[in-house]
Amino acid sequence: MLFMNKEERRILIKMIVQENHITSKRDILSIIRDKFNEYMSLSTITNDLKALHITKVPLDSSTYVFQVPENTPTTDHSAIINTLYQYDIQKIVISNHCLMIHTSPGFAQKLNYHIDALELPEILGSVSGNDFTLLMTSSNQCAQQLRLKLFGPHHNL
Repeated sequence: MLFMNKEERRILIKMIVQENHITSKRDILSIIRDKFNEYMSLSTITNDLKALHITKVPLDSSTYVFQVPENTPTTDHSAIINTLYQYDIQKIVISNHCLMIHTSPGFAQKLNYHIDALELPEILGSVSGNDFTLLMTSSNQCAQQLRLKLFGPHHNL
């Protein structure tokens, strides 16, 4: 079991709410427990939802879902990439001036979206499938620098 700090937990909660129709705080707890093997209290989720200004809005006449407000500050793509690195990136390989990133199923396109949002000049192009992202650069040295820029010096994959 890994222990998330408050910032990581809040990024994760925000991502969960944005990507799912969440009708209860227990839904959030279940996803975090099942996918990330993290356990926390309902009051922690309540406090985080309040801090993130996430509220319930009507989906239809009888269903309410949590929603992230549209006027939230700019997304911190680097922080999201860091969270994905810690929990969903399985392996990183450099070959033929490309950076190949293997992720948990379903997370590669999300990773690619946040990497693309950084608009890094080292990246000539990118493509993602269900569980991989391929970043093309101009050289192996450039790919090494990109890996360092995205994941820091302490990557262990």
